[in-house]
Amino acid sequence: MLKRTVLYPIHLELEATMGEFAGWNMPLWYKGIHVEHKSVRENVGISDISHMGRLRVKGKDAEKLLQRTTAVNIMEIRNLEMKIGFICNENGGIIDDVSIYRLDKDDFLVITNAISTEKDYNWLKKHGKNLEVRIKDISDATAMLAIQGPKTVAYIEDQFDETLRGLKWFSTKFIEKNEAKILASRSGYTGEDGYELYIWFQSREEVFKIWNALVNMGIPPCGLGARDLLRLECGFLLYGIDENENVTPVETNRVGIVDMNKESFIGKCVIEEKIKTGVDKLLVGLLMEEPGVPRHGYHVWKNNKLIGRITSGNLSPTLNRGIALAYIKTSFAREDITLHVDIRGKKRKARVKFKPFVKRKK
Repeated sequence: MLKRTVLYPIHLELEATMGEFAGWNMPLWYKGIHVEHKSVRENVGISDISHMGRLRVKGKDAEKLLQRTTAVNIMEIRNLEMKIGFICNENGGIIDDVSIYRLDKDDFLVITNAISTEKDYNWLKKHGKNLEVRIKDISDATAMLAIQGPKTVAYIEDQFDETLRGLKWFSTKFIEKNEAKILASRSGYTGEDGYELYIWFQSREEVFKIWNALVNMGIPPCGLGARDLLRLECGFLLYGIDENENVTPVETNRVGIVDMNKESFIGKCVIEEKIKTGVDKLLVGLLMEEPGVPRHGYHVWKNNKLIGRITSGNLSPTLNRGIALAYIKTSFAREDITLHVDIRGKKRKARVKFKPFVKRKK
């Protein structure tokens, strides 16, 4: 049976089109994917992202555990700040990409992808076995909302705390609303300004009240369909599609967020070696030069030679052109080189792009 977020009854009331994602029954869209995409790009939108995992890591050795098991320098995270990074296996393969918040000196919140929550929990438990640390999955006791868009701040400070306007990117603040404790984070995965709210609740009605208050003041609900388009336009990766345990941050072209100055972390030696010797394939962006929508699994060609495969692809509403992420042979991973994507038996021109298709905003 598919899992449901605490807001599931609200989504049904709003007549959302529901669908399966990572084992969850989630709202894919309400009024329409492109309508919701436009709302976030130009105004504001709210999404239920409670399917993502929330792990609390506390105790004297919490920092030590996360320093060893992530490619993030945990010691550089100050109280009520966040960093993004990877959990890697011994071969440097990506177990997950996570957000790590320091709530206090020995108290951390780790945000996982929906598909990886149990895996991440077991990995941390395994490596924390002989340490003074407690790891708890608090996903069921909390909800997670994303309010995104260039006009987000006005809505947020009207409903919550006006001091949230001054939060810097990747900074947080604890607030209270309708008897619920909320961690408000200036962050998001759409390329727009916004906040992510982590809500500790005693009853689901507390979450209902917060969601309804925001929707009733004019913030339209947005489903996972719009969020997928938004993240792809900014070149953000989706775990399980664009990255997995069979690739390292080197192949995904995201080694820049790996702290190679750390003395050690699981997978560091392999990643270090790949940086030195190079890899056979790289993840790149593809901007279509001819009509056609690239999709997951489509092949990429150069001069009648198969050189790669698309992981994520769609039609960008912002650019009105097809865009994609694809693993291709490293020798062809050069900015603006022309390749071809096989779209239903026809090879269509595309250019390699390393920068986001749509400029990220904060």
